[in-house]
Amino acid sequence: KGFFDVEPAPAVAETKSPTTPQDDTKILVTKLREAISAAYPKLEMPLTLGLNYYDIAGKGPTVAAAVQIPGEFLTFGPRNEKTQAVADITGIFFDEKGIAKTNFYDRLVTTSPSPEEAKNYHGDITYTYQANLLPGLYQVRVAVRDDLSGRTGSIHGWIEIPDISNKRLSMSSLLLGEGAQNTITNVSNDNEVGSVRLSPSHRFQALSTLRFMTFAYNATISSSDQQPDLAVQVQVIRDDQPVVTSAVRKVSTEGMPDLARIPYAAEIPLNGLQPGRYILQISFIDRLSKQSTSRQTHFDIN
Repeated sequence: KGFFDVEPAPAVAETKSPTTPQDDTKILVTKLREAISAAYPKLEMPLTLGLNYYDIAGKGPTVAAAVQIPGEFLTFGPRNEKTQAVADITGIFFDEKGIAKTNFYDRLVTTSPSPEEAKNYHGDITYTYQANLLPGLYQVRVAVRDDLSGRTGSIHGWIEIPDISNKRLSMSSLLLGEGAQNTITNVSNDNEVGSVRLSPSHRFQALSTLRFMTFAYNATISSSDQQPDLAVQVQVIRDDQPVVTSAVRKVSTEGMPDLARIPYAAEIPLNGLQPGRYILQISFIDRLSKQSTSRQTHFDIN
């Protein structure tokens, strides 16, 4: 009772109708969107997501979503007479009401010099997408799928874009990367975000140098010389105790064409710090308006 007295129909291999490259792309995006919409991130491919805010002249508020993919989770194979790994990446930016505001899709191709070297490939791959958004709170969801293995990873993150139209002193996110070892110094003539190669993981080697960049907005302009009087202080904190504190110094703005967005970049040698987690805090002081603002972010020394 409860069983059929006939043999089940034999399994028939699924036949696929011919598809175009555009159809294949839509199928891939659908699979990635399913990973994005899942309640919990998929961990088959561990990802790191770094979200940074800054304001760009002519474009306004911008969020840079930097995704880091560990190379050892990619599958290499023959492709176009080369040894390559292919990963598809997509992301969606949701506002605080859950409404999708923008999205992206791209295909990342990594080439190994040889099949032997591909077996031990451990290089991280970083992909950055910039989105122009209005002030507010956003959730960013990103998914990556390895083309050969089908291994999929996803990750979520939050970022708030401040409203700088209120004319109060404010600042961008702290953009962290690695640079050549040097002392802390103002390089305010370097006003391109691309001057810092973003590190989504904020992980650095003990003998490396941490390079950061940030922007100050709405600094008061003096009526006498048409220049701001902006000062900055850098602190590195561990276990609630400062281990590096710079002197409060004036930010040089001479010859700077855009005083609405004042960049400040510096480098901190890490060779004197023990491995572990630290907090980087940057503070701006507007000595004309008597306002101040600060930002913090973490970083790890391996």
